[in-house]
Amino acid sequence: MESVPVPLEIVSGAGETSKGRSIMGGSEITQLAKEQIAQLSGLDPDRVSGLSRDEDGWHVTVDMVELKRIPASTDVMGTYEALVDDEGNLITYKRIRRYCRSETTAEL
Repeated sequence: MESVPVPLEIVSGAGETSKGRSIMGGSEITQLAKEQIAQLSGLDPDRVSGLSRDEDGWHVTVDMVELKRIPASTDVMGTYEALVDDEGNLITYKRIRRYCRSETTAEL
């Protein structure tokens, strides 16, 4: 009987690939992205406002508090876009927007 090659990325029942890497879902990836951006920037994460995945990895958009003010509606916020690989490692991040918390914009 001839052996059939097995693809290297077969998922086992334990949620791991045959290479031993765990498979992470969107909620785990967003949590890791928030933690890593906070650690690198020294800012407090407020919320995740976007998540998508493509061939480059996970794209996570996180709103961070850049400057706390009183009242909180006048806090200065920054929107950061992060690229995270399938293992949850931060590849890149950058600020893409800065605004006051009470500011609204029309999204297309």
